[in-house]
Amino acid sequence: MTTTLRNLMTGLVDYAGLFPPAALEAERAVAEYAAHRADGAAWMLGRFIVPAARLTEINAAMVGVKPAASIWPFTALVGAPADQDTARAAVPTQGLAIAAFEKAGEGRTPVEALETPIPVSAARDHPAAFIDRLTGDLAAAGLGGRELFWETPAHGDDAAVVAAVADLDRAGSPLARVGVKLRCGGVTAEAFPDCERIAQVVGLCRDHGVPLKCTAGLHHP
Repeated sequence: MTTTLRNLMTGLVDYAGLFPPAALEAERAVAEYAAHRADGAAWMLGRFIVPAARLTEINAAMVGVKPAASIWPFTALVGAPADQDTARAAVPTQGLAIAAFEKAGEGRTPVEALETPIPVSAARDHPAAFIDRLTGDLAAAGLGGRELFWETPAHGDDAAVVAAVADLDRAGSPLARVGVKLRCGGVTAEAFPDCERIAQVVGLCRDHGVPLKCTAGLHHP
């Protein structure tokens, strides 16, 4: 394997066992993640993705499973997809949950990254305003200094979303790094974007210099 390929693949695939199609219970997901981390291919494994509201479950499930001295990196899902007000109102409680989880882990369960869905209403109509407001909410909740990927929804304005994320990065965000997340599958038909949309989002992120993360359905080419 070339050095270039190894660098590309290192930590490339995050663990999403809590979500469909696996939809594992917390205990089984933690056990599976522990097994993957002990595997010879663990160098390709990234963060454990958890909804902020389920961090307490994961913390309990790790007891006796996670080696005490090992560091497990996490990504927390924050905000809410329903509408802009609901998304913003959820952040303070989510911030407290993340802080409590990290404190319990004593530095060995860092929530390094966040992911948040952009409500369709925001993605259609001036997403920059929502992105700016939610960024402020996250900083106020003590969640600055982390990576954040904004999920651009189906039926939104992908070009406006990518441009807004790029502007946030250039303006000096309180977040460590910001990027765009594209859903490539799920439990509903509309969760599967067509090839043209995928190509468009990839091109937009390339043109704006914005990191891109794809999720779900990638094992169904």
